[in-house]
Amino acid sequence: MECRSSIQTQQETETQRQVQISTQNYEHANSKKELMEDASGVAESLEAKTNLENYCHYVRENLLSLKNTSAAVLNEFGHLGKHVMRISEWLKVNSRVSQNEYIIMQPELTGIVDCVYARVFGHV
Repeated sequence: MECRSSIQTQQETETQRQVQISTQNYEHANSKKELMEDASGVAESLEAKTNLENYCHYVRENLLSLKNTSAAVLNEFGHLGKHVMRISEWLKVNSRVSQNEYIIMQPELTGIVDCVYARVFGHV
């Protein structure tokens, strides 16, 4: 009877150990999956940030290339330059925000650029 009890105890201990190992493997797999998802989110956020930075740089370079332009046009582009600088500063301060926040800023700047370009080149 005692032998049977000892074998049963060993089997229960082995079963518990296997359950514990299985649980640890499951938790490890989940944490690895979460890390991969986090890395993917960081990559997407970085790409959105880079796109917005590149667009700001593009607009800034276009503004700097304006020479021999009328005062009215320069005034319009001056307002645009302020918006570009505001967003550039926002990018510096908010270097680790979600992808969505960068994506939201892009159309905001694009809308301002399009509006100013339409007014300026509609008058030229």
